[in-house]
Parts: sequence; structure tokens; C-alpha cells
Amino acid sequence: MRRRKLEPTKQQLSSLPPEPREKTRGLEGGQPMAVIVKVKEPGYVPEGFRVRSRIDACLFTADATPQGLEAAEHDPRVESIAAAERLEPPR
Repeated sequence: MRRRKLEPTKQQLSSLPPEPREKTRGLEGGQPMAVIVKVKEPGYVPEGFRVRSRIDACLFTADATPQGLEAAEHDPRVESIAAAERLEPPR
């Protein structure tokens, strides 16, 4: 049996909501951005990051300055950084 690759239609694509601007809103004005950070060294917090909540010794949420995010890209102790997204209750 041959598998078919499903492609979205133009109508389906046009009905998708736009990407929320909240992910980058803080960076545009030089304001801190909410992120989720995973580091390789327990307890380590990169410069330019303010911990909001610890999940474990290497994983936490934080507010990060644009300069802190840029510096963290080259920090060998930072494993990953992701934009925190506000969760909406189900409708």
C-alpha cells in the first residue's frame, strides 16, 4: 500500500490563526521576555536571566533580557531556551 502525503488546502491554511506576537513582544522594545531554560549545570542561571520558577535543578522559567538571550546562544552551559507561551483554558 502506497502512502499519500497529505497537504493542507489553501482554505485550511487561510483559516489558521496568526502567530501570537506575544512571543517576541518584549524583545522589540528591549523588555524582558518570558522563557523556559534548560541548563547543563544544576543551579546555574545565565547573566541577563531572572528566575521566575524552578522546575528542577536544571530547568526553570525566567524573564530574559535581549542581551541575555544573545549571550546565552554562545554559553556552553545553556542547553536550550524556548519562548514561554501563555496557556488558554479550553473553550
